[in-house]
Amino acid sequence: MLGEDRPLKFMGEYRDNASTHSYAMMYPAADLASFVAVIATHAAIQGAQTDARAAALQDQANSILRPYQDILGELRVHDLFRESLIAHAPQARLVAAPDATAARPQIGLAAQVTMTQDQRALVLDLVATANDRATTDAQDAYIHKIRVVSDPVSSAHTDVQSYWRADNGKALRASVKQILGQAIDLFVADATATLPHQDTVQMTARYQLGGELATERANLLIDTCERKTLRTLRGWVLSTPTAAPHQHQGACMKDSETPNAVARTGR
Repeated sequence: MLGEDRPLKFMGEYRDNASTHSYAMMYPAADLASFVAVIATHAAIQGAQTDARAAALQDQANSILRPYQDILGELRVHDLFRESLIAHAPQARLVAAPDATAARPQIGLAAQVTMTQDQRALVLDLVATANDRATTDAQDAYIHKIRVVSDPVSSAHTDVQSYWRADNGKALRASVKQILGQAIDLFVADATATLPHQDTVQMTARYQLGGELATERANLLIDTCERKTLRTLRGWVLSTPTAAPHQHQGACMKDSETPNAVARTGR
């Protein structure tokens, strides 16, 4: 269940004085319809959804998206999810609203993308509610929160806007589709309990967020040559680029060798 068709929600990375990276995923509303609406509005403002000053700062942060508005307007929710679900969850049937005749369970999906202020990375938040009943009431639904950070745009591309806009936004469109597909893979793995058991030792994970390094307290789930998959202290599944290449490349898995990728390919 995706709700009404509309352009995918994009936001600029919002920062306040207290936090280096302060955008955060919203908690669910009382029902799925409200939940989708909430996710699509102010998920980037932590604890300040009704604050006029914070809203003004978010509007300012969104200014980095102006050069891409023509492209972003063409990235529509139903088209993106339909393509990703065919590739990553072909057993799913796409519907816009609850269907009392549909097979159980029914899954509600909502997503938004944040562009970092240096414009070198996209962060996709996917929230999924799984409910055995054909209803918009998400009170009893199990909620999965997935965040995927894209690989950073290489420093070789000195004009980032030109990189994203080239060929009618080919790279921007491809990056959105890639991280949405990764998020759906992780949701399916999380929902079916096929993600590896988390390391019991919490760690401070360092990862690449655009042109900067970010940190997150989390438990490690998967560590590959290119990416880490973590379970944050808030229970989200977080997929990030590694902060730096592994020193011992032979000791880490390639992304194609992760448990979820192997399950999809049947290897």
